[in-house]
Amino acid sequence: MFKKCRYHISFPGIALLLLLCASCKTPSVISKISIPPAASKKVNALQDSMNLHLQHFDWYAARVKILIKDSGDQTELTATIRIRQDSAIWISVSPGLGIEVARILITSDSIRGIDRIHQKHYSEGFDFFKKYTSQHIDLKTLQDLIEGNPLFLTDKQFIPELGDSTLQLEWTQDSLQNLILLNRQFQYLTQTILEPSSGLVVLTNGQFDTSYSPSIAMWRKIELLKPHPAVIILTFSKVKINDPQNMPFN
Repeated sequence: MFKKCRYHISFPGIALLLLLCASCKTPSVISKISIPPAASKKVNALQDSMNLHLQHFDWYAARVKILIKDSGDQTELTATIRIRQDSAIWISVSPGLGIEVARILITSDSIRGIDRIHQKHYSEGFDFFKKYTSQHIDLKTLQDLIEGNPLFLTDKQFIPELGDSTLQLEWTQDSLQNLILLNRQFQYLTQTILEPSSGLVVLTNGQFDTSYSPSIAMWRKIELLKPHPAVIILTFSKVKINDPQNMPFN
């Protein structure tokens, strides 16, 4: 899939791979010790603690190496990403030698791309995602994905399960399942989302840089297990927080 369209500017297509809801094996480190419902107050406190350790800032910028493995093919890209929180996401893609082949601008109502190889411009609305998933995909969802925050938390109360060194938060409705694994420092380690109509995806965070507050995962892996196996590995560097950035898009 990616080999055929690696220079075709369809950020929705790439984002879709990362966002098609999914689930995977439950981590073996979790023992099934449920926290009694005495209280939803305790559940809310755990979720609040997790939220305090998520990324919250006005500006974000980073350099990202992207490795895509799909059906035996492998594609490597480098991207510069800039985010103005709740306003815009700007992405410049270069396959090598620092030559830009694509530029993407995502705002609250549109996803636009410039394909410099084929001299074309593309534009999509977020309704694009409704063809593939029942989950609500918006600017915030894509921000969370890039910044390393768990996805689809709004209006969900998770049930916690406590392990020796980890905490799992689970939310289930009908056949949809959302599992989040945290360590005891409330750092987000993995998320597994199951939506049978869309697919099966696992997101993993690693290499936390504690010089930032809260710490930032500098390595991420997205595994699409169903319906079409693929892996995307993101390695971040030169991360800047709250440093205003230009977002040129002509």
